[in-house]
Amino acid sequence: MKSNCRIISMILVLLLCLGCLGGCGNGNVTETTTAEEAVATTEKPPVSEPKVLKLPFSQAESLNPFKVKSMINQELSALIYDSLFRVDSAYKPLPVIAKDYSANGLALTVNIKSGLKFSDNSALNADDIIYSFLQAKTSPAFSAHLSNFLSAYRLSDYSIVFNLKSADPYAVNCLDFAVIKTGDTGASPLGSGRYIVTKSKGTTYLKANTARLGRFSPIIKKITLVNVTDSNALGYTLQIGNLSFAFLDLRSGKYQRIDASALEVGLNNLVYLAFNKASANLNSSAVRSAVALLIDRNAVAQTAFQGHARLTYSPFNPVWTSKYDFTVKPDQKAAVSLLEGAGFNKIYDTGVRYGGYGNALVFTLLVNKDNAFKTEAAKLIKSRLWQAGIKVNIVSLAFSAYTAAVKAGSYDMYLGETMLAPDMSLSQMLFAGGSVSYGMNTASGASIAYRQFLNGSLDTKGFVDAFNADMPFVPLCYRNGIAAYTRALTVPQQCNAGDVYCDINGWTF
Repeated sequence: MKSNCRIISMILVLLLCLGCLGGCGNGNVTETTTAEEAVATTEKPPVSEPKVLKLPFSQAESLNPFKVKSMINQELSALIYDSLFRVDSAYKPLPVIAKDYSANGLALTVNIKSGLKFSDNSALNADDIIYSFLQAKTSPAFSAHLSNFLSAYRLSDYSIVFNLKSADPYAVNCLDFAVIKTGDTGASPLGSGRYIVTKSKGTTYLKANTARLGRFSPIIKKITLVNVTDSNALGYTLQIGNLSFAFLDLRSGKYQRIDASALEVGLNNLVYLAFNKASANLNSSAVRSAVALLIDRNAVAQTAFQGHARLTYSPFNPVWTSKYDFTVKPDQKAAVSLLEGAGFNKIYDTGVRYGGYGNALVFTLLVNKDNAFKTEAAKLIKSRLWQAGIKVNIVSLAFSAYTAAVKAGSYDMYLGETMLAPDMSLSQMLFAGGSVSYGMNTASGASIAYRQFLNGSLDTKGFVDAFNADMPFVPLCYRNGIAAYTRALTVPQQCNAGDVYCDINGWTF
């Protein structure tokens, strides 16, 4: 019996030793792992889906910068094509393809950088500039900018002379047309811009042109273009995640907030109150100046336009004239003094001011009823003018009827808007035959002073003083647009109207 017990004991000791040997390695003890834990340790951690920058474009038209009409594709072409110059947010010219320039009378000489290449590695020279200039002169996107340019000719491979029709000290700002390779008439002709158009499996992309201007190194090197069939739905398309960025120019006169980051972008769109020279009482500069003194321009910008505008006290963009103080605060007392000095010193029992029998200050104000910003502005103007005894009857018409009425002169005053070219030209308003000179006296003191400003005999302040003394129209505000982008995207917030993608090299997720 004892021997059997001894044998059993020896077997137990042997089993214990084997167990210890199985659990030891180099003297270190490891813990037992369950089946569930073993599976977990062999699985790979989840990989987050890479962020893709998605920008809008219209597939319905080409990306040829001289054929595009949609604002979406015009904005996009700035990524694909460089220009001689572009303007910054203060409308100062920045050389891109150009190296420098000089002006001599009506001649503008531009020297371009040597060694520049298109995306196919072919050389870019003066011939390409002239070819692109001729295409741009008749294009939807650039023809207005180049309306004062008569011709261009080549001095050398790297020098071009542009001839102007009339004096313009800021004409260089308008040399912002896209430059493409000579003879390329394709849907997306060769350019030298920041990105190159590519296609794969039915999707259009932009890839970084790393050779651009010697070197281009954006953080995001590939961009997916998403077809947008309705530009009015840009905000919604962004909010549901189909886009990463969208520029909303708010031309419709309304803005519906979306769940996204947003940045106000100042446009070069002047909103103004125009006078009809055929309206007898508005022939008086004193009456026009009184109207200007009564209007609260800050209320127009902040209340009527819901803050999506910047008030202005001159016809020029306020960022362009920021070194001057042109502030004119609303002044009812001064306005009434001007009206009385002009003979309108009597008031009917109804509260309407008049100067003689049947000569009351009663005016019609024409406004586009489809634009909520402007209809609210009209109401504010009506209220302010009534405080001095000027009665305003607002006539609200749908856009097509409104446009027809403006052209026909069926108004005393109308609320208008025009986009100024980068040279801040007012020729379209102050000169005969101008595209928006409806009803204006283009032989007035303001028009004469503007010619002096253009030929250099009158400085900016001198012109604005002459303009305010004449007041051919009341500058109210410059409208804003909105750059909206998904919260996952980081934008350095340097977008400007001339190039909403101007800082794209610093965008990142």
